[in-house]
Amino acid sequence: MSRVHARVWRFTIEKGQAGAEAVQAVEIGQGPLPVSLAAMVNINALACDLRKTVDQRVRDYEISLLLSYIVGGQGEGPLGVECSALDSSAGHIQRFVSECTGLGVMTAASEALFDWKPGASELSSFDVLPGKLSGVYAKTGVRLDLLYDLAAGPVAGEARGRRRRVKQMFPAGKGTPEQRKRLEKLAQWSVDHSDHAYFMSCVWLGAGGVYVDIFLQ
Repeated sequence: MSRVHARVWRFTIEKGQAGAEAVQAVEIGQGPLPVSLAAMVNINALACDLRKTVDQRVRDYEISLLLSYIVGGQGEGPLGVECSALDSSAGHIQRFVSECTGLGVMTAASEALFDWKPGASELSSFDVLPGKLSGVYAKTGVRLDLLYDLAAGPVAGEARGRRRRVKQMFPAGKGTPEQRKRLEKLAQWSVDHSDHAYFMSCVWLGAGGVYVDIFLQ
């Protein structure tokens, strides 16, 4: 089991006549977050539609590609990033690696923060929702990434991943403008879905390893 550096925020949304207007975030803690590299690879397979033909060769190629850039630490060591290889790759490959890592780290956070249990609790991709959820969620507009089935009710998760090329891996301040803007959109999505529970994670990949900002309601 590897680990990443996690920073956890509690945020509130100020609402006006036009909907969500401002985000206020307060840091509530930092620490190591255990992440299984094998589980991270598994999470990304959720977006494959198993009702259609699944080509195992393609799945193997995708796994190999991800593992070319993200490496597990020894024992409980930090999850590492092959930065020189990532930087020499095409932009769409960099986005693939960042987004895949983001999904895996977000799911590790759900285990630590919400007691989500792999295998015992359902997990769905918003790209391929099961038939029983047909019509429950809007097919257009804002769409999150994963849906966690918890005892207290479903929680939607938004995973974002970015390459970061500065020594200070966590951005300074109380959330970047991009993070605040996205949280405003997620807040409106929540209102449109009867105040649906949600959270957001933002993964940063760099020479310092893998870092994640986790925003909780």
